[in-house]
Amino acid sequence: MKRHVFPILAICCLYLLLSCQQDKPAATEKAAPKTAPITTAAEKETGEWTVLFDGISGAHWRKYGTDHFPDSGWTVNKGALVLLPKSGGGDIMTKEKYQNFDLQLEFMAAKGANSGILYLVQEIEDQPMYMSAPEYQIIDDANYIKISEGDPAVTKHHLTADNYDLQTATNKKLNPAGEWNTARIVINKGHVEHYLNGAKVVEYDLRSPEWEAMVQASKFADWEEYAKADEGHIGLQDHGDMVSFRNIRIKRL
Repeated sequence: MKRHVFPILAICCLYLLLSCQQDKPAATEKAAPKTAPITTAAEKETGEWTVLFDGISGAHWRKYGTDHFPDSGWTVNKGALVLLPKSGGGDIMTKEKYQNFDLQLEFMAAKGANSGILYLVQEIEDQPMYMSAPEYQIIDDANYIKISEGDPAVTKHHLTADNYDLQTATNKKLNPAGEWNTARIVINKGHVEHYLNGAKVVEYDLRSPEWEAMVQASKFADWEEYAKADEGHIGLQDHGDMVSFRNIRIKRL
């Protein structure tokens, strides 16, 4: 009986050794990495971009001519900053001023709506916001063309993304009223660019001879304060119609 003990022990040890090796992961097999948290483009650029509207608060904005956000008219709904129609909310503007910047946002005009994004806004007593500031026009293009019967004397320089009353946006692809569009305005050392849905549609140089000629041919020819400042607020216009804005951010250049 004794001479059979050693073979039996050897078989048991071999069995245990093989079992342990099967429990271990193969040497070439790597443990599955933990899923990394999703980082948005805005988060990657933290420190450069300022979120002017986060879908919750209007803390970066105030009513033109006051020190506070409007008590009525402007509201937050489903992550958007919304101007209710014929609400008397009034124009709003950023609390901060900007000189060289990259402004990006989304906007949605209701059917028949008219509004605008103004920049280099100066707060001048007894004067409306638009008298001092260039404007990125926002409007229901299809409706405006329809009611004006396509008359270029009415629609010229007055459609979405135009440099209002000065230049017509070109190469543009506009989503219709009731749908979201992206806008971008870049100013750097007097050079201005308008973008619509990713495409550059307007470009000009403030106070260049070409720009001065455009101003003289516009309604602004005799407006002494129009676009004279190198720094100013960003403004959102109340034209009495429903318009929504979201994902508003700005970067100083």
